[in-house]
Amino acid sequence: MLQEKNVSRSELSITSKRACDEWLKNAKASDQTEKNVTEALCETTRIAIELSLPKIVLKKASELWKKILEKRLNRGRSIGTFSASVVYIACRQCGIGITLDEIAQISKNDTRLVGRHCSILGRQLNQVIPLPRMLEYAPRILSKLHVDERLTEAVKRILIVVEELGLASGKDPRGIVCAAIYLASKSLGQPITQRELSSITDISDMSIRKGCRILQKRIGFIGTS
Repeated sequence: MLQEKNVSRSELSITSKRACDEWLKNAKASDQTEKNVTEALCETTRIAIELSLPKIVLKKASELWKKILEKRLNRGRSIGTFSASVVYIACRQCGIGITLDEIAQISKNDTRLVGRHCSILGRQLNQVIPLPRMLEYAPRILSKLHVDERLTEAVKRILIVVEELGLASGKDPRGIVCAAIYLASKSLGQPITQRELSSITDISDMSIRKGCRILQKRIGFIGTS
């Protein structure tokens, strides 16, 4: 489904605090461990709030942090970078479309460094990090636009074809999703401007126009209502 519920800052903060309290209670943590847990979950929560992620992502991230601290994988490494990596892995495992660039920008980390930490966690914690699907990037954008079900389904239909044809290979998936939304809204008489899409995604108008050209060239049903 292309529906995703965003939660408030207070809900995410409560989820984070509960995870922190439960972990500390079970671990009978030392002062330093308590400090590390608090710092890790505070930064993880901040990133989740900035990205308007659902509560399930923070819950998964808290579980990953528990494993990291139990194995002391964070020793000698930045908690901030690990937090960014944990959020990215949690998003992937929860089927939430997010890019490493988005995570790195919000967390003020280098994209490649976050990627390396993701690889470390994948190996050390035996974590499966699913490959992203194009459909996973649409809900967060659509939720900000408050579109109806008809437009949502039209976007889904386009993105399914995009994946089948491999049109997004090597391209920023958010640009392709924006192009799909723009073309679907225009087709249905519910026009959403490229500028509006650009303002809520930080994807340039030029990238959206390029995505539109790619889709219009390869997907024949676009432009029909």
